[in-house]
Amino acid sequence: MVSLEKLQKFSGYFRTRITEIKEKIEDATTIKNKISVQVSNLRKQLNELNVDEKVQTGEIKIKLNTENYYRLKFNYKIQYKRGWLVSYI
Repeated sequence: MVSLEKLQKFSGYFRTRITEIKEKIEDATTIKNKISVQVSNLRKQLNELNVDEKVQTGEIKIKLNTENYYRLKFNYKIQYKRGWLVSYI
């Protein structure tokens, strides 16, 4: 038989634990929602950058959005004696 005192201690403990668990679930849900928004924004940005991805033109397009200076080196292999034309926009 469980005494009233032990029953009150158990109920107090479980009440506290349930509150803690609910707070942690709420925090996790908030974090999940923020991450979902970030993923959505990144997918939207990726779709904007890859608009012409489906059209094969034989062109290599590189878009750099940066305020820093980078030295880039490209190696490429061409079959059938093709030419190379560089244009800067």
